[in-house]
Amino acid sequence: MTDLGGGRWRWVVDGPTGEAITWVVSLTEQEPNRLIAWRSEPGAVLDNAGVIRFGSEGPGTRIDFRFCYSPPAGSAGRATADFFGGDPRTRLNADLGRLKSLLESTIRSDTHG
Repeated sequence: MTDLGGGRWRWVVDGPTGEAITWVVSLTEQEPNRLIAWRSEPGAVLDNAGVIRFGSEGPGTRIDFRFCYSPPAGSAGRATADFFGGDPRTRLNADLGRLKSLLESTIRSDTHG
């Protein structure tokens, strides 16, 4: 991601066949330590919107992540992405799983080290 200023960000991801896909999103809402929301700008290759909410849960933080998207070429585009292993849902779940493991291991080492 590249900060373009004014609450706008350029996102770049690898497409299903390895080519770079880029688009711009605008923040639609932001509350420090509580929430970040965005929406892709008109004409984006990958029309999307999302929100991340942060909340207290015991001694830790709960993160609620929502992401909605419309793949290029509709269901045919989704099938192509699935075939090449580039489905955003699958990749996002894997990335979030790795992030969770990293954060948990960091917290464990901080509290036991």
